[in-house]
Amino acid sequence: LYMACQEPRPDSSLLCNKRVGEDGFCPSCNRVGKTAPRLNIRCRFADHGDSAWLTTFHEAAQSVLGTTAQAAKDMEANA
Repeated sequence: LYMACQEPRPDSSLLCNKRVGEDGFCPSCNRVGKTAPRLNIRCRFADHGDSAWLTTFHEAAQSVLGTTAQAAKDMEANA
């Protein structure tokens, strides 16, 4: 779980989505702006013969975990 910049990229319809500091500052945008929680999970899958590390980002991570990033942030805050 990390907080990500939600400011639009210049000349694009996409959002920045870079990790921001605790103060909300985005070094990529060089400012403090809107932020939102994002998920990034890494899992190791193994069988008797081999193993592999797989990483999944926000949308797929929410699907795998069956929860939203905001709900995960709320659970973390209440733990």
